[in-house]
Formats: sequence, C-alpha cells, structure tokens
Amino acid sequence: MLEAAPSFLFPAYNTPPLNTETHPDRDYFPDPPKGVRITLQNPPRIREGDAVTLNCSVGSSNPPVTKYTWYKDNSWYQETQESVLTFPATEERSGSYSCEAQNAIGSRQSPPVSVAVQCK
Repeated sequence: MLEAAPSFLFPAYNTPPLNTETHPDRDYFPDPPKGVRITLQNPPRIREGDAVTLNCSVGSSNPPVTKYTWYKDNSWYQETQESVLTFPATEERSGSYSCEAQNAIGSRQSPPVSVAVQCK
C-alpha cells in the first residue's frame, strides 16, 4: 500500500512591524539614498576669499546616510559624515561639484553644480 507523502503547511502572516503606532510615516523597507541633490548656499557672485557652502540633501534613506563623498570635476575631493561642505573660495576651487550619499544598502550621487569664483 502506498503511503501519502507528508505535507507541510506554514501559515503566512502579513502583520505590520512593531511601533507603527508611534512611527506611522517610517519606511520599513531598506533602500539606498534617493533624491540626492547638491545646492550652493552662496549668492550668484562668489568672490575670492568668500566662504563657499555646499549642501548635500537626500530625499529619503533607510537606513540613514552614514557617509558623504564629495567630488570636484568628477574626481574624489573629500569624504565626510556631514551633509555640508564649506571651504574658502579660491580660483583653484572653481569647478563642478557633486556629492554621493551612502548608507548600509548603497549609494547615490547628485547631479553636479558649478562653482565659479571671481578673482579680486
């Protein structure tokens, strides 16, 4: 007599993660940074000696961003844990800047922004 093969049934539950009541807007799916943009916080006319401030903003990131890598003219420039980069304006620092935001899942780079320093 043939015996039936054992069958295994495992119930599947689709329950929300814990703490959804206290954090209903939290995204529970890990993602690399999205919407990475760089903005120049200076007036249109940057003169030699001014402080140049660049801000790398991220639309969303889960987990949070842990590292920012800055590029000048498509070459590595500096690595920081801060989303803001400030430096003195010199002619040599004129160029195209972009930032890359990184978390444990991955990274994304911003489109470039141009910094043009006018000599005195």
